[in-house]
Amino acid sequence: MIGEVRALIIFPIIPYGILAVFYMLWISAALHLFSSGRVVQNNCNSNCCTYDLLEKRVICDQCCGYSIRYTPHIGVAILFHLFGCYWATQFFIACSSTVIAGSVASYYWAHGEASVSQNTMFINEMKIMQFRVKVLCY
Repeated sequence: MIGEVRALIIFPIIPYGILAVFYMLWISAALHLFSSGRVVQNNCNSNCCTYDLLEKRVICDQCCGYSIRYTPHIGVAILFHLFGCYWATQFFIACSSTVIAGSVASYYWAHGEASVSQNTMFINEMKIMQFRVKVLCY
């Protein structure tokens, strides 16, 4: 099988490369979303203490800190962004699995009568784009 369709050895690297580029873009968009809230100073009247690592003691003055307040639209955008990452990851994995399955199936159904084309991986990618994209999206 591997001797007939040598691209099966190299092909799994391609989807992982696409996913790596996708994750870089996704992380940059996620950082933008997570930092797009409004920075608000916390209530300084509260009674709280912190441990200072440099001075190695507990300090109970200057307990003010900052937090980020998100609008409801940003919260929904963050959830949509997380779902989009999950969906796109599963779509890329499904496409690569289908290409590999199509290549193995074309070799299997040839029964050794005729040599399998070296373009089998490319042919299966084109078949996916023409006929099976809708199925892979769900």
